[in-house]
Amino acid sequence: MRTAKKRNRKTSSSDRNFKRYFETSETVTRNLPASARGKRAVSECAQEHAFAFSAAVLDKKFLSTVKKYALLSKKDKIAVACSGGKDSSVALYLTAKYFPNVTAIAIDEGIPGYREETLEYARKFCREHKIKLEEYSFRKEFGMGLPEIIRRTGGNPCTTCGVLRRWLLNKNLSGYDKVVTGHSMDDEAEAVLMNLIKANLEEQAKLGPVSGARRHEGFTPRVKPLYLLREEEIIRYA
Repeated sequence: MRTAKKRNRKTSSSDRNFKRYFETSETVTRNLPASARGKRAVSECAQEHAFAFSAAVLDKKFLSTVKKYALLSKKDKIAVACSGGKDSSVALYLTAKYFPNVTAIAIDEGIPGYREETLEYARKFCREHKIKLEEYSFRKEFGMGLPEIIRRTGGNPCTTCGVLRRWLLNKNLSGYDKVVTGHSMDDEAEAVLMNLIKANLEEQAKLGPVSGARRHEGFTPRVKPLYLLREEEIIRYA
């Protein structure tokens, strides 16, 4: 019986945080008017409080990941690879929130009906949050977009795109100390499984919070501050 009581007393920090959240929510909702519109007010208030709580938790996980793996510092000149999707947008928002010298980097691969929309979102996001945005284009750099490159070379679209994107980043970001990407825990787990299935040890060695098995003078280190965040958390935050 004593052992059982001792176990019950031990609660994780997340359990204590959730308990505190529900206690606070109950206090807030008790003070709202018990009218016909009161139920809606209670619901909206609770949802707003829940979002504030989850956002604070994600901010804390972002900062603890940065600190644990020494990914970024206040002195770094940081580029954030921004596709306009949820992962890269959250990575950009959090990096710009806590670090002073941040620039968003967007690459236009020239994919019709896809890249135009996401690029426009990236531009809008950067305008709203007053973040500098630099854009680079396959067409300007290589004279053609990705679809035409694939037609001419017959290469794998994903592999070709990845190689050309990295080449473009390395060429233009030599003046930066770090490149932030929006890779999450889910992305990393998927990559681990795929590399194991294909027995691709070379790619497996590149995984981790800092991309690449070794650092090289000609390459700007790529870091993943969302490395310990789950996709579900990022969706909720975005």
